[in-house]
Amino acid sequence: MVKKSAGAHLLAAIQDKRPIVLVLGQDAWADAELQDRILVKSLAKLGLSDEIHRGWPALLGMKPLPEGFYEWMAERFARRVHPVWLEVLGALPWSAVFTSSLDPTLKNILVPKGREPHVVLTANDILPFARSRARPPLYHLFGQACSDPETKPPSDRMALNAHLFNHTLPLLGRLLETTTALGLVVVEGFVSNRGWLKVRDILDATGGAESQRILWFGGMPQLEVQDEDAALFQEAVQSGRILVESSRLSTVVAELKAADALPELDWLESEEAGTISFKEGKRLQTPPATRRLVETVASIVDDSWTAFLAPLGEDAKYTIFRRFHGDLEGARLLVEGIRRGFAIERDFERKLRHRVDKLLSPHAHSDTPILVHGQSGTGKSVALARLAIHFRMERKEIAVLYATERIPPPQNISGFCEVAEKAGAMATLIVCDANQDVSRYRDLLKSLRSRGRRVVVVGSRYRFPKDKVPQTSVNIEAPVQLTAQERRKLADLLTRFLPSRPDPTNWIDTHILTYLYRFLPASRPRLGAEARATEKEIRIRGSQYRPSQPLSQLAEQLYKAMEAGKLEDFRPVFNDRQIEALDRQDTADRIIDFVMVAGRLHCPVPVNLLLRVASSSNHGVNYDLASNLISDLDLFRWQSANEEGTEYLLKPRLAREAELICRRRLGGPAAEAEYLIELIGAVRNCDFDSSYPERTFLLQLLRQLGQYGPSENRYRPFYVEIARTLTKLRQTDTPVHPSLMLQESLLRRRAVRDGVVDDQDSLALRCTGD
Repeated sequence: MVKKSAGAHLLAAIQDKRPIVLVLGQDAWADAELQDRILVKSLAKLGLSDEIHRGWPALLGMKPLPEGFYEWMAERFARRVHPVWLEVLGALPWSAVFTSSLDPTLKNILVPKGREPHVVLTANDILPFARSRARPPLYHLFGQACSDPETKPPSDRMALNAHLFNHTLPLLGRLLETTTALGLVVVEGFVSNRGWLKVRDILDATGGAESQRILWFGGMPQLEVQDEDAALFQEAVQSGRILVESSRLSTVVAELKAADALPELDWLESEEAGTISFKEGKRLQTPPATRRLVETVASIVDDSWTAFLAPLGEDAKYTIFRRFHGDLEGARLLVEGIRRGFAIERDFERKLRHRVDKLLSPHAHSDTPILVHGQSGTGKSVALARLAIHFRMERKEIAVLYATERIPPPQNISGFCEVAEKAGAMATLIVCDANQDVSRYRDLLKSLRSRGRRVVVVGSRYRFPKDKVPQTSVNIEAPVQLTAQERRKLADLLTRFLPSRPDPTNWIDTHILTYLYRFLPASRPRLGAEARATEKEIRIRGSQYRPSQPLSQLAEQLYKAMEAGKLEDFRPVFNDRQIEALDRQDTADRIIDFVMVAGRLHCPVPVNLLLRVASSSNHGVNYDLASNLISDLDLFRWQSANEEGTEYLLKPRLAREAELICRRRLGGPAAEAEYLIELIGAVRNCDFDSSYPERTFLLQLLRQLGQYGPSENRYRPFYVEIARTLTKLRQTDTPVHPSLMLQESLLRRRAVRDGVVDDQDSLALRCTGD
């Protein structure tokens, strides 16, 4: 028998539509010349850069990792740009993926052509299907980097062994059952002794596989000759059970594509998709061409969305509830969670439904879309998803399209609206959770109306500033404050999943984000996404020249010349160079971090100080420019520092939210202290100019970071550096304020008294004040 290559086996399985299961190792992001950047950063943060040759095992020792380490790592994963050799993962029809990677963004690689990966994090998770090319199970064998204590990875070697026994091996035991006797197991990115998953674990899980059913890419694992695993692996190769390919999977797939042998990945229709039923027994079976065109930009809410939901056990229900408020991906899963009662219905939703119902009546006509606006975390997405499923279930004469993240182009959905009307739909409701300006939704509505389509458009956007809210009835606000009735609903919901019922009468702060972050820790990772979105918006604004009231015709000409690139000495606020995302430390990034570090201590930052310290290359940036950069961003709040309004302060929405963002972005008090010290060193301590509020800010900050502040002794190891920064400020700035001198002395005494410094430094502090 002629022995086929690994590429030939893979191609045959794809052509025959047999199950193909991927086992992805932790070294999939590295190659022969480049180490995994996340691992490099993580070991550097732990002071273990010399251990990089050991790979991922070097991350865990006998002592647990620092608190919040995996939250910090999750932020690094979110910023990482996946290498080209991993893009191949999205081009193959996986039936399931088993991975030892901790990357929570891995599912994003597997989502082209309508796929919705179903993430599995523990052995207790129960799936309604063992394999699926439309919704492939994604098994994270060691959990994924996050803040949830039930699903985050182990933090030391003992925890690793326990996790291996309780979760990893039981999950890996599903491998052959998932693959079936006809399928293939593809192993990629596995380097022996450099990951948490061992060769023996894979060999044990695939012990019953038939000949040439396991394709091992990347060459033979480098095992010691005397290692028992080496003998077992060699035996599996010689028996034909494992076929070793020296090239990586990406190389083999590239060769198949170059030979025009690899078929294009077809658009996969949902395996649960059905028809759309209207009143009086009318039905629509959307033509395949129309369905493919629509579902590249939106979801068609068909009968499968309203089908019976199988009951869940208590453990499975809690797991899905936690995921619903955390790492949920996909419109269908959001709607399913709402149908299961995992989110409360807020009061503003009744007004929204009434308005939509009025516009959908047979003789109603409006050229204006309905807009739901409000800050993040107020329930806009849940309200729109509930709206979509409500009208599909309660108004059978209505067809519904549901889009997230983007507004669908009219040419993509006009054909569906037409066939829906011909099949018996009175109108089509288009729900767009895209957070765009009202003009974008109005353009969509007018374009479809001009083609004769009967449609109603409902969209979302971030909150309007108080002085810019359009005074029309089509703008419905999702308020940040919970009413008494909403608090009771939330308490009842939490009672289903918490040991004891929270008492809503004791909730002093009725801000909805406070309760989400306090009672539902799984919702916290979404903070990182919003912070990154704010960074992007600041970069876009800062990369543009924004003249503030030119004083003369000459000034206007200068600005035009700068925009045309004719004045090389003039530059925008931000450098627009494309640098590696993990190492990004530009002005936009620093603005957010400075505001959040000070905000977690309840200290609003003067805008002038913020812009001065955040951008070393732009000094003296005026308030008009700062307003253009930071105004209307939902992550921040403004307040005036004095009655005259000559100085403004910037702060986060909530101190609790700032604390969680700091934990995720900076990863601990050491990095936070660096930002605090930089802020302190940039303060201008003057009594006679507009910078006077900076001294007030400095005094407040010093009180808050002390042992009697909200963080107690969190910054105690850095008292000496803070005191030395105050010394430099005293030596270079005048006049000297007595309160600052007192704080400087107090910090030094506390450092000596608490034993923060060694004997030599302690003596220097006592004798010279150094």
